[in-house]
Amino acid sequence: AVEAAAFLGDGSLVELGRNLVAVREAPGSAAKLRIPLARGGPEFPTPHSAAFATGASLLFTVDPARAAVEVRDLARGAAKVRSLVGHEYPIVAVAASADGRTVATGSAGLKKESGRPQPVGEVLV
Repeated sequence: AVEAAAFLGDGSLVELGRNLVAVREAPGSAAKLRIPLARGGPEFPTPHSAAFATGASLLFTVDPARAAVEVRDLARGAAKVRSLVGHEYPIVAVAASADGRTVATGSAGLKKESGRPQPVGEVLV
């Protein structure tokens, strides 16, 4: 099932599914690129997190360990061009501006304080 979709500058369609990103020349055509996404675990049931920078043909995905955001250039066959790191807790969300110059990531976890788990996390831009 497709959960989100966007068009790139060249007119290609990018579809975000539960555990896969597919890039197609046109709706209904065969996928020219297929990129697997990280699956969530018991602590993070979200199956994936990804964002598109449609004006720059960039895809931002959370890596399987949830320790970095991988930046892929869809115009170059989904080549990995960079990894963004810096969170203390597992990354659970990513968003990007259309030009790809601004990226926001969010992390979440549990920290024991006074014997009780407390939710913690951070947003980095």
